Amino acid sequence: MNSILTNILGENSKIWTTQGKLIVEENKSHSGNIDVLINMGEKEKIAIDAKFPLEQYRAINKAIAQKADPTLLKINNDKFKIAVKDKIKEVKKYINVKNNITNAILFVPSEAIFSYLTDEMQEIFDVSFRERVWICSPTTLAYSLHIISQIQKDYELNKNISKVKKVIIEIKDEYQRFNTRWEVIKKKLLDNEKIIRELDITINKIKDKQEKLEDFDLDE
Repeated sequence: MNSILTNILGENSKIWTTQGKLIVEENKSHSGNIDVLINMGEKEKIAIDAKFPLEQYRAINKAIAQKADPTLLKINNDKFKIAVKDKIKEVKKYINVKNNITNAILFVPSEAIFSYLTDEMQEIFDVSFRERVWICSPTTLAYSLHIISQIQKDYELNKNISKVKKVIIEIKDEYQRFNTRWEVIKKKLLDNEKIIRELDITINKIKDKQEKLEDFDLDE
């Protein structure tokens, strides 16, 4: 299972981690370990449990191989069905608000077992859908992880878009502040320019009078 996760999601510990500790039931302090936790962005997570009840399935295979009495095969089938249902209920306990988990995956390590469940025990899937615990074989897990990977990429893209929008808004606010301050400075500059022009006029008048005085012949 880990090789499937690595091949599709990479080795990024921010995306998925192994042996995560979770609260088993809401409003209770009891905790347990889940095999894999996948971070979906923000706080939402998906839990994967790989501890599938294989012993009961092996008993079925043994009964089939030995061409056992149909009654024994039915007994083994019923035991397997109960074991899988119990496992679904066990995984379901990890789905709660405290864990930020809304869905979980029960990993079936063999395509043959998954096929057997599909062909012989469809009701198992009805129970899993109702409990939001998705039963996945290696192939269906890989497909599900591809979808999860795309969701994560879309999330990161939208998160970056939000950051860009935030920067644009900040730039707009800064520009508005700059424009307001520039208008104040520009007004002062224009006022100063007017004063400078008036001072130039006064200086020129003084200069003209000075030149006239210099041209005036005091001896006459």
